[in-house]
Amino acid sequence: MRLFLILAATLLLGTLSASAQTSEAIVLTGGPALRFMEHGKGEVSHDVYWFNFVDASVIRLAQLKSEAKPGEQVTWLIYRPAYVSRGKEMGVDLIGQLTAKAKQVGAVLHWFDTKEDLIAYLNKGFDRNKVKIVDLDYFGHSNKACFLFDYSNAIDTMSIVWLHVKDLKKKYGFSA
Repeated sequence: MRLFLILAATLLLGTLSASAQTSEAIVLTGGPALRFMEHGKGEVSHDVYWFNFVDASVIRLAQLKSEAKPGEQVTWLIYRPAYVSRGKEMGVDLIGQLTAKAKQVGAVLHWFDTKEDLIAYLNKGFDRNKVKIVDLDYFGHSNKACFLFDYSNAIDTMSIVWLHVKDLKKKYGFSA
């Protein structure tokens, strides 16, 4: 009987911990432009303040954390290369600052370097049959068809890393 109780308690605890994670809210943050790319643009210069997208993301993360139900994880996905290059330009450890900010707001931080990294996390960060994405917010450069993760970071007024609506259907099997 004692062995049965120990086995039952072990199974119950295993079931509770496996089902603890039921949903995930995600905030996705694109990167800032390099200031070098903005030289000579005068009044149309943007991303003077590198924290633009971060501030908006942190506000949303705090909202999601305050509204989170038991078993809901709040995740922050950040496009790393743009913050590495902007940090080098500024002579500041932006990656360290972002890591500290995620800890402060209580979000689980994941970096991505390519759109493939991003899609891999969205599809396989958790078993998506068990842990559903219930919210996805994006803060970054964009147009009506693309998330532009590195706009004016590698090439002036252009992006070399983006997620286009057509990519979702063609490469990843999503319906757009």
